[in-house]
Amino acid sequence: MQHIGIVGINWRSDGPESIERFQLSREGRDKRLRALATDLEVCELVVLSTCNRVEVIFVSDPPRPVTEMRKRVFQALSGREPAPGEAHRSLRAWEGEGAVEHVFLVASGLDSSKVGETEVTGQVREALELSRQEGLVGARLELLFRQALKLAGATRAATGLGDGRTSLAEIALEFVGARLALEAGPVALVGVSPMTERCARSLSAGGTQLFVVNRTVARAEKLCRDLQGDAQAWSLEEFQASPPAVAAVISATGAEGLVLRAEHLGALSAAATGEPPVLVDMALPSDIAPDAAQALGLMRLDMDGILARAEKTRANHLMEAGAARELVDAAVTRFAERLAERSVDCAIGKLHESYNKIAEAQLERLLRVKLNSLDADEEQVLRRFVERLTAYFAHLPASGLREIARTQGPEAVRQFFAHAEANLEQDLDLVFEGGAAFASLSAEDPDDAPQSVQEGVGP
Repeated sequence: MQHIGIVGINWRSDGPESIERFQLSREGRDKRLRALATDLEVCELVVLSTCNRVEVIFVSDPPRPVTEMRKRVFQALSGREPAPGEAHRSLRAWEGEGAVEHVFLVASGLDSSKVGETEVTGQVREALELSRQEGLVGARLELLFRQALKLAGATRAATGLGDGRTSLAEIALEFVGARLALEAGPVALVGVSPMTERCARSLSAGGTQLFVVNRTVARAEKLCRDLQGDAQAWSLEEFQASPPAVAAVISATGAEGLVLRAEHLGALSAAATGEPPVLVDMALPSDIAPDAAQALGLMRLDMDGILARAEKTRANHLMEAGAARELVDAAVTRFAERLAERSVDCAIGKLHESYNKIAEAQLERLLRVKLNSLDADEEQVLRRFVERLTAYFAHLPASGLREIARTQGPEAVRQFFAHAEANLEQDLDLVFEGGAAFASLSAEDPDDAPQSVQEGVGP
């Protein structure tokens, strides 16, 4: 597992502004992934880039020191070389078993700011699929992420985490719900994104009128059709110029700059017929001008506020997540065993190949030098005997090697072959030097063969 590593930043170590410095923009992300894999000199790569984390999951062969990878990731994502110690302070790192455990925790929502939130599972799946399309996922990351996504489903089924009450979107909806409880009214959703779509479905199911706002009106219209409720599509320009009266605005566009500036918020405030609207800004960087909102007396909840609210409830959810954590621990053990089994299977295959090669060479020498008087039938019997004997000797250590791999790791198996293989041919030479003992073996004398070989003992 030491070939698997992670370097990144998440909500635990810093705020949204710091995370933003390392994020991969959606535009051209496929090309960035290929370039990143080249810059980092890794053979497999998946990048999980969300509003709460940017984490580079990779396989390097041979394994690279975490200190070196921190510097490489910092420079590749930020576009500049880190100052002395800056990469270590800014980015966290995991390797080997710790990296595997971290992926499992993230995919299951157990490392999220609100434990058990479900959006992250979809984000993990999306990140994996993008890297697959770019040919950056090999056998090890494929196995890792398959088990991680399987674990995420098992965790929700076994513990109830993520049952409609643990997502960041729902924290935003709680904030909006408090405003709607004072005075009902329409809600504007700015930007068609996973966050706003989830909010839209929840609000629409509750009978709230929606205005879906997007630069590309066609995407807004499609969401309105999918909702099958009271929803209207607006262009962003139309909404900015002449907004309707709304009780709340939820914005998550992914734009590079402000979407609702002072003049837009002024028009929004002027359109209100009762209580002023509340604003939810779920974008990084921010969509809604914070200073202008404050000047107009509009309540604004941004990602910092959402994360702060999530942290307050984290302790209670951690109690609920105890059983889920046990599932993760068991999954890490299973993953290690699967990797070990794959490693030892290759080693056993190599052992079979080595035995067959040496046995064949020694048999040909015996037939040429000492057993050249055998007829065709006798030679065929001897060949079958040698094949069975070779399979028998190759089969015997298989269970032992698998146990070594499970209990001591693949490295112990590699050490076994490193020391044993050098003497393997020499040892078999000694065995076959006594090959004259089998010279009388023929089709008419099968009882001279060891019983286990007669019965075809082997894998």
